[in-house]
Amino acid sequence: MSRILPQIVGEYPQMDRIPSGLFSYDLATGGGTPHRTMIEIYGYPGMGKSTLSYYLSGTIAKAKEGSISIADFETLDPEYVQRAVGQSGYEGEVHLAALTRGTGKKSREASGEEVLDELLYKLRETNVVCSVLDSVGALPITAEIEGSVADANVGGRAKVMAKFARSVVFKLRTKEKPANVLLTNHVHQIIGGRGTVTSGGQVIKHLCGLRFRLSNRTQHNDGSMTVMGKIEKLRYGVKDSPQTFQVFIQREQGIHVGLTAVEDCIALGAAKRERTVSLNDKSYGYFSRLIDNADDEELFEPFIKALKEYSQ
Repeated sequence: MSRILPQIVGEYPQMDRIPSGLFSYDLATGGGTPHRTMIEIYGYPGMGKSTLSYYLSGTIAKAKEGSISIADFETLDPEYVQRAVGQSGYEGEVHLAALTRGTGKKSREASGEEVLDELLYKLRETNVVCSVLDSVGALPITAEIEGSVADANVGGRAKVMAKFARSVVFKLRTKEKPANVLLTNHVHQIIGGRGTVTSGGQVIKHLCGLRFRLSNRTQHNDGSMTVMGKIEKLRYGVKDSPQTFQVFIQREQGIHVGLTAVEDCIALGAAKRERTVSLNDKSYGYFSRLIDNADDEELFEPFIKALKEYSQ
């Protein structure tokens, strides 16, 4: 028996998706990264949170023909950012937020609040279509910069991030050109209890339309790794979509689409990894050989083609 669905009255931005070119990620998110959404990528150190955020920002900016803004409060290597974003095929501008204010003797470290304001300004006033905050846990608020390490600043970062999150959601909803904001975050053990928690308070969890955790890293001999992701929240849910995905991170380069496609084919059963990797009864050698030949785009075309046929 078919239902008669209600009629929607009033205008609201269409909730489209931005394909990432990563099969299992796009499948898990219902077709790609949702428009006008704040996204939290979290997990333990060394799981590729920053790398994946760079790649996704490139896919968003490429699709929307805009630029990227990145605020990194940890250690950023501009050359690696360039390579990691470039893996998506994006060739536009990547703006790195200034972490200092003033010049000469009057130069000083910018507070976290000032950097967040800069991100919001660029999101509102410029052609920026994707902003990356890396990471919430490293955000240096004014009370911590100007005070003593002995001062108690409980809840200070959460209050700042709550204001930032609410401003982001409003701007994403009203910005003429669809945009996204990506947050990376760390996982901490709950002191005196069980389970884990992320930095920045509960408002982030409530307002992010997409949250996923990276874990279960498989290290390869050359330093590359395959990382599993699990969708924890997808506000714009899709019926029967899987909750997990995997990505291959090539050492010193970033997300590798071809090797990710190989991992996806193996996960689906379309390809086999026994002693060697095989697809359609053709052997492609050891997995390490595929990694060694990562620059050979033609080598990975059969795997990408197999995934396209599966999705049809």
